Amino acid sequence: MLTAKNQDGTLITLPEKITREALKLVKNNQVFYCPCCESELIIKAGDKKIPHFAHKKNPLCTASSEAESAYHLTGKRQLFNWLQKNQITAQLEAFLPDIKQRADILVTSNKGVYAVEFQCSIISVKDFVKRTALYLEIGVIPIWILAEKNLRKNQADAFMLSAFHWQFLNETFKRPLIITYCPEKGHMGFLQHLTPFSARTTYAAFVRVKLALLKPCTLPIIKEPLLLKTWFAKRKSWSLFSMRRINRKDRYYAALYNNRLSPATLPFEIGLPVKGMWAIETPAVKWQGWLYMDVLYTREKGEFITINHVLYAFRKRQRKGDIKLRSLALLQDMDCTAIIKEYLYLLVQLGYLKEETAGQYSICEVIQIPQNDIEVENLEKSLYLKLTK
Repeated sequence: MLTAKNQDGTLITLPEKITREALKLVKNNQVFYCPCCESELIIKAGDKKIPHFAHKKNPLCTASSEAESAYHLTGKRQLFNWLQKNQITAQLEAFLPDIKQRADILVTSNKGVYAVEFQCSIISVKDFVKRTALYLEIGVIPIWILAEKNLRKNQADAFMLSAFHWQFLNETFKRPLIITYCPEKGHMGFLQHLTPFSARTTYAAFVRVKLALLKPCTLPIIKEPLLLKTWFAKRKSWSLFSMRRINRKDRYYAALYNNRLSPATLPFEIGLPVKGMWAIETPAVKWQGWLYMDVLYTREKGEFITINHVLYAFRKRQRKGDIKLRSLALLQDMDCTAIIKEYLYLLVQLGYLKEETAGQYSICEVIQIPQNDIEVENLEKSLYLKLTK
């Protein structure tokens, strides 16, 4: 930690650099205590160590849940200095006695009180949710910033996001995004337009901005990435290779089999990217597949469906555990109605549905199921051409 109390109870923050002579003088003339548990602290510093306080006897301090690296200490100091330079009222390592929790930075403004947490170590989702809930309990809005070193990119515009990473998703700026920071390069990152293909791969736009050039509460303009070609390649790979990884107990593949469908010939209209589907943990190829089998598969041209019918089928699959929404600490009470409407709107644009009245659709064309590899290729190319238009 960077902040401690002296004998008088005054909060003291260590400087970024301190000479050996000054350090020796401070050690000999003052005693420091933890603002949280009141136990004695010592100063640690050296050629490779950032000056910081540590518990003398390492007690189980409730506010010190994890060890702090130089990366973490440097990062939160840089963020604190940046806020102060921009005339933002902030306190470094503020201890909140009501919840026995220490915020990396506590920000006070006319819009509310915010706890800025620069998270460098990977913690459990349970701990993340608990810490978030405690802040909200006392009216403090948490802003979680992910250490960029923990963001994994496996190809252009594709990121490996675990349940831990998804917890950072927030709408503080009215747009769903994940904020990152790298103290080594001094830039803040913004991960936006998140479009998950599977539990492991999420496509997104990522932009970095030098912290010194960024103003608080502002976002850089991030263009949505052109994913269609990449998405189709990924979708085709799923069709060809998903059979190799099938779990016999997977209800989705069993349902495909019972409906005389297979991943290899599943229409490409099933598993398309739509806005807002980051809220759904189940991959698009599965949740859209369930809607297809439950609502569209047995219906013929000229028949009708309603949005309520589709939502009923979606929620029924939720109750059965076939479709899962993401459990996000910072985004609660999510409603997937808008996502379902986006998918139906896409089917309207592709000519399969026609919205006759608000929420009521007639089937204009039945989604064609290819019977062989040649038909798969031709239908895929036809759909790709429609979508590019």
